[in-house]
Amino acid sequence: MTNNQIAHFHGIDIMRSMACIMVLVIHACECYYISNFYSTGSVETLNIAQWHDEALWAGIIGSVCRCCVPLFVMISGFLLLPMNHRMTMTLFYFKRVKRVLIPLFIWTVIYAFYSAFKYGYELHTLDDYAVYIMSKVCCFFVNFPSEIGHLWYPYMYIGLCLFIPILSPWVERATKNEMHVFLGLWCVSLLLPYIHLLWPEVWGECYWNTDGILYHFSGFIGYLIAGAYCRKFLYNNEEKYIGKGLVIAIHGYALTLGGFIYQLNNLKPEEFNYSCYFQNFEVTWMFNNISIGLLTIGVFLMLFKLPIKSLPNIIHDFSRLSYGIYLCHIVFLTWFYETLISDTLLPTACKILTIAVLTIVSSYLLIKALSYLPKSKWVVGN
Repeated sequence: MTNNQIAHFHGIDIMRSMACIMVLVIHACECYYISNFYSTGSVETLNIAQWHDEALWAGIIGSVCRCCVPLFVMISGFLLLPMNHRMTMTLFYFKRVKRVLIPLFIWTVIYAFYSAFKYGYELHTLDDYAVYIMSKVCCFFVNFPSEIGHLWYPYMYIGLCLFIPILSPWVERATKNEMHVFLGLWCVSLLLPYIHLLWPEVWGECYWNTDGILYHFSGFIGYLIAGAYCRKFLYNNEEKYIGKGLVIAIHGYALTLGGFIYQLNNLKPEEFNYSCYFQNFEVTWMFNNISIGLLTIGVFLMLFKLPIKSLPNIIHDFSRLSYGIYLCHIVFLTWFYETLISDTLLPTACKILTIAVLTIVSSYLLIKALSYLPKSKWVVGN
C-alpha cells in the first residue's frame, strides 16, 4: 500500500470524522451526567430520580461513542507506522510540533481569556485579569487548564508521537506472530480496570510502584500498534471485515453499556462523589479497558476497508479540520447547554442530541472560516 493510497483512503476520513463527532456527543452527554450532578451543590438537594434518568440516557448514547479517542489513536497507528524511510526522527517531531503543539498553545491562550471572563468571579481589576490569564498560559508547560478538560488529549497524543520513531523499525520488521504477542499482552492489560475492582494492586503493583508486569504493554500504545497491524497484515488481503467488525463492536457496546447500567442501578445515593465516577460508573467507559477495546477494534474493522470510490467533500473537509473542531468545541457546547437547552422541556435524549448537533455545526463553521485566513494551520491544525 503506497502512501498516496493511504492519503486518499476514504475509510480513514469517515472514522476521523466519526471520532470527532463522538467526542462532541460524549461531552453533550456529560451535561446531563456530571454537570447536573454537581450543579446541585450537594446530594441532599439532588433529585435522584431525575438524575438517574439523565445518567441512563447519557449512558445509552455515550457508551456507543466511547471509542472516539482510541479510534483517533488507531488511525494514527494505521497512517504513521511504519514511518516512511525518508522521514527522520527530527523531521517527524518537527511536523508533529507544527500540527499538534502550536495549535494547542494558541488555543490554551484563547481559553485563558475565555476562563478569565467565564470563571473569574473574584477578578476585579485589570491586574487581576492579567495575572490570571498569564497563569493559565504558563500552565501550558505543566498541564492543561483544569477548567478546559478536553485539552488532555493533545498531551497524550504528543507522548505517543514521541514514541512512534522508536516503534517504527520494530513494526516494519515484526512478523504477524510477533505482533500477536504484543497485542495479546495488551489485551490482558485491558482487563486490569476490572481486576483492580477485586485486587487494587496486582503483579508487582503497590502504593510506591504502579509499574506492574504489564505496565509497558498497557495504555494507548496498544491502539497505535493495532492500527499498524491492520495496515500491515489486513488491508491488502482479500478478506472483508465488516461483518466481523460489527459483531465485535456489538459485544463491546453491550459490555460498555451493561457495566454502566449495572453500576448505576447498584450505587447508593449516599455513595455519590466524584471518585465513584471512575471507580464505579466509568469502569467500563475507561478508554483502556476490554469493552472499549472491543468497541474500537470492531468499528475500525467495519470501516477501514469500505469498498467506496468517493465521499462527499464535506466529509473529507470535516476530517481535515477535525483537530481544530476538537480544540474549539467546548465554548459552543457549554453555551448551548447553559443558555439555550438546559431549561427546555425536551426529553433528555433530545437535549443531548440537540446540543451535540448545534455544537458540531457551529464548531465546523468556525474552523472552516478560520481555515481561509493566512497561517490558519497554526490555529486549525490541518
